[in-house]
Parts: sequence; structure tokens; C-alpha cells
Amino acid sequence: MVIISYIYFFTFTTTFKPLFFYSKNFKKFIFKMFEPTFEFPVKTGSAFLSNNLSVYNHKTKGQTYVAYLGKDAVQLLSWNEKMEQDCCELLSEEEIAKSAGEAGEKPICLMQIYVALPSNRSNIPVIIILAGTFVSIFDFITRKCLFTKQTSDPLLTCKDNKKTLKSTPFTRGISCVESIILVGCNSGEIIQIACNSENNFQTKKNLKEHNSPITDIASCSFDLITVSGDVGGNILVWTKNLKSVSKRISTNQPLSVINILRKQVFCGNLLGQISVYSATSGALLAEVNAHFRQITALAVATESAYILSASEDTYIRIWKLHSRNPDAYKIEFRYGQRFDNMPIVGANFANTRGSGYLVSFYENFKILLFKITRPNRPISEVTINTALE
Repeated sequence: MVIISYIYFFTFTTTFKPLFFYSKNFKKFIFKMFEPTFEFPVKTGSAFLSNNLSVYNHKTKGQTYVAYLGKDAVQLLSWNEKMEQDCCELLSEEEIAKSAGEAGEKPICLMQIYVALPSNRSNIPVIIILAGTFVSIFDFITRKCLFTKQTSDPLLTCKDNKKTLKSTPFTRGISCVESIILVGCNSGEIIQIACNSENNFQTKKNLKEHNSPITDIASCSFDLITVSGDVGGNILVWTKNLKSVSKRISTNQPLSVINILRKQVFCGNLLGQISVYSATSGALLAEVNAHFRQITALAVATESAYILSASEDTYIRIWKLHSRNPDAYKIEFRYGQRFDNMPIVGANFANTRGSGYLVSFYENFKILLFKITRPNRPISEVTINTALE
């Protein structure tokens, strides 16, 4: 196991100075820098929920779809390759509650949102909204409700057979594997929703392997590996057909977010650490003291092997995974950015290449887009080398 720690003697600034890093033999300088390239105005600020920014990049159409939970509505955004914004709409809580019918609690409590394109749909992605007592699926363009299912009963039956409103259940974790949508429940069960055609969704048998509420679910589109984590710090690695568990990992950590890249599970916790486990052996590969406070987002770029971490400490950091190197296991720090007095609640790569990222802030009426640029100017700042030797 490798432990990576920082000595924070270099400066992150809000002036977006270029950051450089160098290879372990100090002979090859490489330049990578993300700069703010676009600012999207929105109609509602982000709610204070971790992992509160979902991005789907449609490569064929050249279209980007974005959604997050606001204070009393869902914010939807989309734009094309020319950065022409063609959607900035709100999906109100009233519309969501109406579509949920009797399954919806009053007042409604939205927990998480996810944008995905199941393999049995043609071109338009869906919005999966997870609330305290139900899950709903909407068409991104028409905002028409396509599916709703109750995840728990909002009413509690007392001894005298009277019913009272129970406390809001903890429901987190959404992912999509080909045509199957996975949703975590407070009971520890994972609901499977099959997309059979353009507008046809049906539930399959629930997955019952966790004994604690689900905190997050992540899937790798290349390896078709799915991982799920619960509040007890347990990670389950599922087989490709989702019929059984191939590996059980006990982290003994308070997990906030998880993700998977190249058969390695990345776990962000409430203490600001990232733990990396092998999805095949379950071995702990590395621990990264990445942030000072809870990690609120953990995204991966599958084509470039970049990992993005965001935290309540107002920092975003990007790492490079060197998993194909026959030498010692290595995670390399590539980039960091601080946003003064702007609590980060959501951050995600803009595409699978990792050439840009989007970030949302608590009750801030804008979404920032950063992209890699290569300006012709001299070195102005150098980072310390955090590559593992």
C-alpha cells in the first residue's frame, strides 16, 4: 500500500495561473492547465448535496447535457460543440411530486440526480431523480415522466394502527449499466430498472447484498464493472450481469462518494481522503490525503485516466492514474484550483477525455466550464512532484 500526502507550500490562486509538473527523472517537463472558458447562467442555485452535478456528453451529436438539484427545482442545461446553449429549463418540485402520485412524500425531499442514456434509447438521455420515498425518470428534452416507483413508504404505522409521517429516508446512489438503471435505497437494497425501449421501463428483482443504506453506486462503461458502497464503509463489486458479488471490501471509513476506473475503486470519505482498492483482489493500493474536508465529488475520465476530486474545502484537484506502468503503482498530482468562499457541491468532467471540467457551487447562479489550454507564455508557477517513486 502507498500513502500519498502533501506539504502545501505551493500556492493555489483564483487568478488561474498555469501549473506545471515534471516526470520522476526531472528531464521532461509537461504542461497542462485548465482555464475558465465559459460561464453558464442558471435559474436556480445548487442545493447543498454531495455529488450534485451530473454530466452526459453525447459524442455522436456533439451535445452536452447537465443537471443538478436546486433549492426547489431541478436545473437542466444543454449546449452543442459551438458552446451554443439550447436548454436552460427548470423541472419544478411540483411537477416531480405530481408525477410521483401517492409514492411522493409531502413535502418532497430530493436526494440525487443522474443523467444517462440507456442503450435501448436512441439519442435523448433521461433524467433519473431520486427522492426520499420514490425514484422518477424523465425525458431530458420533453421533461415528460416516463417511470415512477416507490422506494419506501413515507407513512409509519403505529401500535394503534394510526399512520404518521416517518423521518425522511436516506436514499443515494444512481448509475446506469447499458440498459439497466441502478438506484440505491435506505434499506440497503438496489433497485434495477430495465429500459426495454424508448419509453418503456420495468423493474427487475432488487439486489439485496447490503445491510446499510447505500451512499453511492458507480459503473465503468469499458469493463462493465459496477461497485456500490454503503454508510457502513462496505464496498461491493458486482459481476457484469449483476447477478452476484465478485468481491466484498470493508473500508472501515465513512464514505461519501465512490467511482471506478480501470478495475480500481476510488473511495472518497468524510475526512477528505481517497482510498484506492483493486476491484479484482480487494487489496488496498493507495491512500491519498487529498483534501481537508468531506469529498463532495469524485469523477473519472476513462480515456485519459484522469481523476477529479472536489471538496467542501473549496479545492478541486485532478490526478493521473498510471495503471499500465509495470513499475510501482503510481498516482500523480496534475492540477489544483481553489475557489474562495464558494463551497463546491458538484464537479464533473465535461467528456470522457478529461479535456475540461464543470463545477457547481452552493446557491450560486452559474456553472463554470474549465478547459485545457496551451498558451505561449513563460513558466510562472511550478508544483511539487507528488508522483510515487
